[in-house]
Amino acid sequence: MNSQTRRSYFAQTVEAAVAQARLELGDDALLVESRRIAGHEQGSAGYEVLFDSACADRSETPATSLETSGLAEQVAGLQRDLARMNALLRHLAAAAYHSDAALAPVAARLGDLGFPPELSSELVFHIERRLGRAHQREIPSERDLQRTLAAELESRLQVSPGVGRDAAARKIVVLVGPPGSGKTTTLAKLAVAAGVSQGLPAAIISTDSFRVAAADQLRSYAAILGLPFDCAETPGDLMRCLEAHRNKRLLLVDTPGYGPGEADLAAEWARLFRSRSEIEVQLVLNASTRFRDMESALAFWSSYSPSRLIFTRLDEAAGCGGILALAMSSALPVSFLCAGQSVPEDIEPAALSRLVSFAMEQEPAARAATA
Repeated sequence: MNSQTRRSYFAQTVEAAVAQARLELGDDALLVESRRIAGHEQGSAGYEVLFDSACADRSETPATSLETSGLAEQVAGLQRDLARMNALLRHLAAAAYHSDAALAPVAARLGDLGFPPELSSELVFHIERRLGRAHQREIPSERDLQRTLAAELESRLQVSPGVGRDAAARKIVVLVGPPGSGKTTTLAKLAVAAGVSQGLPAAIISTDSFRVAAADQLRSYAAILGLPFDCAETPGDLMRCLEAHRNKRLLLVDTPGYGPGEADLAAEWARLFRSRSEIEVQLVLNASTRFRDMESALAFWSSYSPSRLIFTRLDEAAGCGGILALAMSSALPVSFLCAGQSVPEDIEPAALSRLVSFAMEQEPAARAATA
């Protein structure tokens, strides 16, 4: 990388320096390094961020870049609003259509599991169509209802157990997700399940420099597993780590659990991950989280373009309707299910029958914990 293409920006916070750099260089410039500087060397500045401007598109003015970014955000907002309106209309139509008490147990079951009302009504609507009861008056048996519910869920869910892109020469897997979703422990489990147990040369990389001792925990896991470990505080650092481990067949990358107020920092990593076609991003979510909160998390992490979902802490979930509803609404396949903190025991490849069983069993979370 040519040092002449690098430029420094100074501000009191990292976020302010990044915003200043983006305004001048555009969204394509790569964040190479950020560091705290001495108190008065640059006036009132407290941080320096170093950007590589070689990737910036010189034909695009800063104003045009900002207008394009703002327009994209407006379009994304409109799409979310339209999706909610569409779901609401389906909910109202389905609710108006149903007057048969015979299907009430199914609706009650879905509600108890934590399915959102609009999706529950839509599922009941399609279950009734599957039963062919539009012009018939016979009462379906409980077995018929269970079987039809299972068939409807199975038609809407997808699974894709595994890690890495199929066409890539090596597997580079990045785990992202909210704070406390279990990314670090899940990464250690994957290191065993997808790497050590299959004899693949692997390495572990942490980009989490925010949480106290986060890297130390992962370093300990790597030492126990006998795997190389590296830290990468910036996208530039990660690029160097990927090059240093170019002989490894599997690279597992842990990331910080950014919050909504750290969107700018999260966006820096998202740009890098999207620019490298061999990188696969999987979104890790806590199964005990409410559906609406998982839905918000999915929207926040959508900039990373996740290709699969991993659900953790199934043993803590009161009901698994939320994860099933999110898997359906996102149209993303589920790769792994985790229940417990034991490494590597508490992880299993996702299977359709397993997901559907969560809606059939009386205590799906408890059963998942003992799988």
